Amino acid sequence: MQSNNPNQQQNTVYVAESSFTTKAIITLVLYIFFYIPGLIANFIVWNEAQQIKNRTGNTPAGTGCLTAMLIGQAIVVGLFCIVTAIGMATS
Repeated sequence: MQSNNPNQQQNTVYVAESSFTTKAIITLVLYIFFYIPGLIANFIVWNEAQQIKNRTGNTPAGTGCLTAMLIGQAIVVGLFCIVTAIGMATS
């Protein structure tokens, strides 16, 4: 039920259009030279992109890149652990 009171204010929140493509490229460079800071930066920026997605309902540009890098790094770490475990078991 809507009120027709002209004095009633509506609360509207405007969020600027965000692109995370530049941040994704910077994160990739961090991964290349500094793995742990790159991983931390990737998670922080990915989390920020998810918060904007939850608030606006639109996925910001570059979010897919950040997600792919997180998944890729999880695979790399997983393979490293498996290869290390196999190496330790056979030695």
